[in-house]
Amino acid sequence: MEADLARPLAVPHGMGAFGNAPEVARHERPDGKLEIELAPTPPMPSYLLSVAVGPFDVVGVGAMGRAHVPVRVIVPAGDGARAKLVVRQLPAVVDALEAYFDDGLPVAKLDLVGVPHFFGGMENPG
Repeated sequence: MEADLARPLAVPHGMGAFGNAPEVARHERPDGKLEIELAPTPPMPSYLLSVAVGPFDVVGVGAMGRAHVPVRVIVPAGDGARAKLVVRQLPAVVDALEAYFDDGLPVAKLDLVGVPHFFGGMENPG
């Protein structure tokens, strides 16, 4: 028997919530929290599961690659202007990766999340 483990995220009002899959629903709760539901992810190792919640600036980059995947750069609130280098360089990076693998990006959307005081990078899909 397969269990349905999907649950929406309940976050304080004014915060953003992002994960491996696209957002599919958003509802205001009576307690003032925002309920955000993400689409199911394809099967993946559990260490790749990612959820980021907090006060963020979201910088839309547009659609990229062969599959026209929507791309955003998500940074701590107030740091949106610092994402300009990523926004400028990302199309070349995506083009190079797709050329190398001869395949499109294998995700429904791509969010690049900048986390201060992080030990390095992580390859969470989506």
